[in-house]
Order: sequence, then structure tokens, then C-alpha cells
Amino acid sequence: MNVPGLIYDITYWERGAPGGFGEFTWKAAVALKGRWQDSEELFTDSQGQQQVSRARAYLKIDVAVGGYLLEGSSVAADPTIVDRAFEIKQYRRSPPLRPGGMTERRALL
Repeated sequence: MNVPGLIYDITYWERGAPGGFGEFTWKAAVALKGRWQDSEELFTDSQGQQQVSRARAYLKIDVAVGGYLLEGSSVAADPTIVDRAFEIKQYRRSPPLRPGGMTERRALL
């Protein structure tokens, strides 16, 4: 169970090149720190379809839609076979509200 406000270990897999049969390769897993929240949120994806997220992650680096995030650590080569690794369905990057403030980076999974 995660506790709001705490910093968690998060693993990120960036989508690589497309394979020959519609699948993708994956870049090496990257260990991150961030805030993870298991919560549902209604959002509109890039195709204009409404979806409900399973979780959201607040991060210090940019990530890409189509990549995968996992609460916890993993060195697996393929995130699609990792239990509770979720595809990034939407990514939002908001600039700081004041000079010297932090940029908010939020991934919906």
C-alpha cells in the first residue's frame, strides 16, 4: 500500500524501435524516484477517447506515452510481462507557477 506524499522507487521503460510484427523493442529499464498514487482518473487520450487511469506517477524527468512505469524496481527487458507495470496513457508537463519553481510531470497509467 502506498502512502500519499512519500517518494517511491519507480521503474521506467521507454519504447524502442518497432519490430517486424507490430511489437516494439524496449530500451533498458531506468530506476527513478517519484510519487505514485493508485487512483482512478477520467481523461481523454490522444485519439479523443475517454479512458480511466489505474494510477498516476509524478516524476522529475520527462517520459513518453507508450512507455511503461512500475511502482518498484525491476531490470526486466520487457515491461509487458511484468506484473503491475502499466502503459503510460497520457503525460502532462506543466511549467512552474513562479520563477525558480518546479515543473510538474504527471503520467497517467
